[in-house]
Amino acid sequence: VQIAEDIEQPEGCDVIEADGFLAIPGFVDAHKHLWQAALRGICGDMTLLGYFETIRQNYIASYRPEDVRVGNYACALELLNSGS
Repeated sequence: VQIAEDIEQPEGCDVIEADGFLAIPGFVDAHKHLWQAALRGICGDMTLLGYFETIRQNYIASYRPEDVRVGNYACALELLNSGS
């Protein structure tokens, strides 16, 4: 409701000490490629060109419909577990 240096704390409110943090209320990471969850660990530091060359040309060509289904399911469970 309010951001200021001195705020009188209303009854029943939690106070979060957030010195040095950036508050972004309502921020949601809604861009997920669920089926690629198993590949996340190998492409985190790739350039976009590297991603297209490696993932799009090599790995995706080997994916079967069952791989996509399992990837979607596993990533959805991971997101639920993390509160995303």
